[in-house]
Amino acid sequence: MRQSPAVPIIKKLMPAVVSIEKKKKLEILEREVPSDLQTLLPYKNGHLQVPEEMMENGMVKIGGGSGFIVDSTGIIVTNKHVVLDKEAEYTVIADSGEKFPAEILARDPIDDVAIMKITPRDKKFPFVSLGDSSKIQLSEEVIAIGNTLGIFKNTVSKGIVSGLA
Repeated sequence: MRQSPAVPIIKKLMPAVVSIEKKKKLEILEREVPSDLQTLLPYKNGHLQVPEEMMENGMVKIGGGSGFIVDSTGIIVTNKHVVLDKEAEYTVIADSGEKFPAEILARDPIDDVAIMKITPRDKKFPFVSLGDSSKIQLSEEVIAIGNTLGIFKNTVSKGIVSGLA
């Protein structure tokens, strides 16, 4: 069986792909639930009941996504919608499984792009070199690598550029 030419590219880039975990304090989540919806959610003694596997240090895991490291010092590019919540805390999980607290540096209000920063402990991070998107042509092959919904790690999709602009 012939190996896809994408395999070596994916192996090279995968170490720079990260998971992003979004967490919030339970008290903040409870304040955000409209009172008319509270009867639809599992409340007990006035508090939202959260499954134990979603809790960590008094924080509730409420979402996630993926991003990629673009600089060995820990600069990460992700989508704005992944880190939109300013009251949430974000943790980056490297390909190695190591966890890092993340700082949001910028959220682009138009292009759904955000920049994050994590700090290396004792080494530089593997990173992806950015290319020049102005050179992309219709029908070129593209690869998407990520952590779908922050749940499915190391997913890969392949497609073509179907439109420009």
